[in-house]
Amino acid sequence: MNTLVGCESIPQVQDLIEEAKDRFHQEFPGSSPTVCAIAPGRVNLIGGHTDYNAGFVLPMALPMVTVVVGRKRDDPDSNRCSIATTFSVREGEPKRVDFDSVSLQYEGEAVPKWGNYVKGVVACFHQQPLDGMGFEAAIATSVPIGGGLSSSAALEVSLYTFLELITGSPAPSLKEKALNCQKAEHQFAGMPCGIMDHFISVMGEEGHVIKIDCRSLGVEKVPLANPDLSVLIINSHIARAQAAAEALKAEDFEAFGKLVTQSHESLRTNYEVSCPELNQLVTLTLSVDGVYGSRLTGGGFGGCTVTLLKNEAIQNVVKKINENYSGKASFYVCSPAHGARKHDLSKPGGGPPDTAVQVSRTPFPKLLNLNGLQMSGLQCKMDGKELWDDGCCCRYLAR
Repeated sequence: MNTLVGCESIPQVQDLIEEAKDRFHQEFPGSSPTVCAIAPGRVNLIGGHTDYNAGFVLPMALPMVTVVVGRKRDDPDSNRCSIATTFSVREGEPKRVDFDSVSLQYEGEAVPKWGNYVKGVVACFHQQPLDGMGFEAAIATSVPIGGGLSSSAALEVSLYTFLELITGSPAPSLKEKALNCQKAEHQFAGMPCGIMDHFISVMGEEGHVIKIDCRSLGVEKVPLANPDLSVLIINSHIARAQAAAEALKAEDFEAFGKLVTQSHESLRTNYEVSCPELNQLVTLTLSVDGVYGSRLTGGGFGGCTVTLLKNEAIQNVVKKINENYSGKASFYVCSPAHGARKHDLSKPGGGPPDTAVQVSRTPFPKLLNLNGLQMSGLQCKMDGKELWDDGCCCRYLAR
């Protein structure tokens, strides 16, 4: 699908691994990486700004990933951690950090900015203290930074997976792994994010979106593998959910698309986190036949939109936006991808995808009453806090 005219080609994972290995050899001459960890970015189809308000969300893992290659230091007494990247978050920032793995403390904003994220993961790893666990690592990514596709969660989860590999100590559970990565972002990056980004990066599954109950932390797989459909992510380059899950299960894509669009309207009018560029992208996209729904994704104020549409409509959407959008957009055709995994560097192509990360079907509590308050086309149960509507319920409950 990425060969469509006007759409960006998403780098192959193997190419990213080679890029990370080249960076490793450049920074650590005479040494070679022994392990490789991968974690994806995400796009949230519906349920924006509800994960940290104990609501429901419906994200999917992306084929855009962050790759970590590296090795444990030979010296068993070394606590020195050295991490190099192929990217900078801010122009002119260094692409390497060095720190001690023991007794890490938050010391304010770091230079480079991503330094606090990786320090936080080491500090919040489940096996403590990490005495004698110094390492060398290099990182490459295809997740657009600042685009609302969870580049930070992909960085944290990939590094956490790397630490599991070099210590030989997997997290006690996938939930704990995701929570520890969230804790790292809270305590070391100063970002009070919800759990969605880390959960989907850890638990994503090919061909499925994941319905997450952010109160109980229960997860449920929802198939999204219709060959006639695609998810189109449109990057603006400017830095309704329970019903939606049921519509996806029934392959009622028209109903699901309407909910996605209503979700954008709710974010725009109630949370006021949209911007003229995102509004323009959504309006232009919805004017094309074959589009089921479109909305902003991520925190808002720029970044990306996500659209569910027929394959045959992709080229028309690209043409419409290229001819009418006030800025310059990038287009990515995606389908639900694997969550965090290891990659065997000793095998050609890395061997088969690691499927150790499985999503269990956790039963959700039955809704006691669906005759709730009607908001933006979604029924919300106020006393039960079924916060699928983006912003409306949250805004109401905050009063």
